[in-house]
Amino acid sequence: MKKLVTFRINEDVVVLIDELAREYETTKVHIVENAVKTYANLKKFHNKDLLKFLGKIDKNDVKKIRTLL
Repeated sequence: MKKLVTFRINEDVVVLIDELAREYETTKVHIVENAVKTYANLKKFHNKDLLKFLGKIDKNDVKKIRTLL
């Protein structure tokens, strides 16, 4: 079941959501739902797999990579 959610976001983000919805011929709700799900998946991947990878390289290289993030 869909729930009503109220929050404030920057106007440029609203414009971007509108543009994406028009470009992909879908609803703004669909754009926001997919964006949140994609963001969550990327964060999970980043935190899980990057840390595994960082355990396999030199400590100094890990420090260099972390400064880039």
